[in-house]
Amino acid sequence: MVAELERGEYLYANPRGKRDRLEGGALNGHPKPAYGYVFIDTEQEAKARYDFNDQIISVDANGEEWTEVKVVRFMFELVMQGRA
Repeated sequence: MVAELERGEYLYANPRGKRDRLEGGALNGHPKPAYGYVFIDTEQEAKARYDFNDQIISVDANGEEWTEVKVVRFMFELVMQGRA
């Protein structure tokens, strides 16, 4: 009986808590950031928000610098052009 009550409370509170965190700009609980993003600290918590990862990961033969964000944008452009 107690376990059923606890389960009911969990099923109600857990999705609500996740939704509240996401609406407030907080993370969704994944241990690693999505490709193209990095975790940043806030005043309240470490690794609490996402930001774009602008760290250069490669420089091609033409001297063009590539970041994870640039790779993602490039991929989306190819898809929008029907080339991928």
